[in-house]
Amino acid sequence: KFNTNSTPDKYQEMKYELIPILINLLDEISILESTFIKKEEELESEKIKLGIPSHQTHPRDKDMWKKYKQKYRELIEGICTEELIEYGFANSMGDPGEYDYLKTGCELFFIMKSSKRAIIEIYFEEGISQKHQFILRKIDDNWKVSDKKYGFTGEKTWYKDNI
Repeated sequence: KFNTNSTPDKYQEMKYELIPILINLLDEISILESTFIKKEEELESEKIKLGIPSHQTHPRDKDMWKKYKQKYRELIEGICTEELIEYGFANSMGDPGEYDYLKTGCELFFIMKSSKRAIIEIYFEEGISQKHQFILRKIDDNWKVSDKKYGFTGEKTWYKDNI
């Protein structure tokens, strides 16, 4: 579900264009993260068979992370600005994944007050009440995710984050 109360009528229709751009990207990242967390688990169980101590990494671990980062970059290039990409991406993976809240429930706010900038805020629960903010900008007639921030529900502060 999403809330568009802070968006003037003249920009209301943009939610149908911009929300899917972001949601599709976050879904694709979740699928990628899920795929690679399984590969990481396979490497961890293989370490036991090979007698590699738990505190050491698997010999193929670096290669797996390199592939993860490469696939992640392929997903975000063209959808995210180069500045956001340069700030960092694919620095972690987990179960649940960072954007799995899309599957378990969240509240989305679409805020657009100019023809070149939109904000999508997502509020969700994962142990504690959290929020993500994505800023989309129109650059050369294309909408791109230019910023990502995170915070905690009930606080006004937003912290810069990587995608």
